[in-house]
Amino acid sequence: MNLNLFKKEFKRSRKNFLIWTGIAVGFTIMIISLYPSFKDMGIEMGKAIPKEMAKAFNMDMSSWQEISGYYKTYFGFHIIIILTIFSCSFGASIISKEESERTSEFLFTRPISRKEVFMTKVLALLSIISLSFLIQTLVALLMIVLVVNNTVNWNHIFEMHLNGYVLCLFFAAVGVVFSQILKGIKNYMGPVVGVVMGTYFLHGIGSAVDDANWIAKLSPYHYLGVDEFHPLAIVFFTTAMLLLIFTGLKIFNKKDIGA
Repeated sequence: MNLNLFKKEFKRSRKNFLIWTGIAVGFTIMIISLYPSFKDMGIEMGKAIPKEMAKAFNMDMSSWQEISGYYKTYFGFHIIIILTIFSCSFGASIISKEESERTSEFLFTRPISRKEVFMTKVLALLSIISLSFLIQTLVALLMIVLVVNNTVNWNHIFEMHLNGYVLCLFFAAVGVVFSQILKGIKNYMGPVVGVVMGTYFLHGIGSAVDDANWIAKLSPYHYLGVDEFHPLAIVFFTTAMLLLIFTGLKIFNKKDIGA
C-alpha cells in the first residue's frame, strides 16, 4: 500500500463521503425520532397497505411495538439503498477517475506499480465505506438509546447491520469491476442505480408474489436482508467481493490506460 496515495484518496473523496453519509445519518435520525409516534400505529397502518406491498418492502407493521421491527422497514429500503448506491458508485469511480480527470499519465510515471495503485485505491474505498457505515450505525444505536424506552432486540439490529455492511462491500466490488469492463463512461451513476435498484426490486417482486419467489433468489438482498441472518451468506458474499476485486485487478493490470 502507498500511504501518500491512500491519504490523497481520503482527501479527494471527503465531499462525496460527507454528502452520502450525511443523507444516511439524516434519514436514520428522522426515522428513529418518529418511532414513539408510530409504534402504536403499526397495526392500523398494516390494514391500509396491500399485503403484497408490505412483503415487497419488509413492512411488518405488527412488529412495530419493538424498535427493530419498525427500524427494519426503513433500514432495509431507504438507508441501505442510499449506502449501497454510494458504495457502488464510489467503487466505479475511484480508479476510473484517473482517466476521466486526465491524471493517469502522471500517476503511472511515479515509482509505484499498477498493482500497488489498484490495491491502495481499493483499501481506501473499503475504508471510506466502512467509516460511512460505522457512523450510520453509531448514530442509529445512539438514537435508539435516547428515544426507545421499551425492550430492544439488539441481536436483530446487529444482524441486519452486518448484512447491510456486507452488501455495501459487495456492491463496492461490483462498482470496481464496472469501471474496468465498461468503456467510455464518465458518469457511472446510471448503471450503478440500475444494478442496485434492479436487484432490490427483483427481491421485492419475488417476496411479494408467491409464484415468483424464485426471482428473489437472483438478488443479494434476498440473502442479506433484514429478517433473517445466515452466516453462510456472509461468507459467500464476502468471498464474492474478494473475487470481484481480484478480477478487477487482473483486468486493470492488462488494460491500456488513457492519459
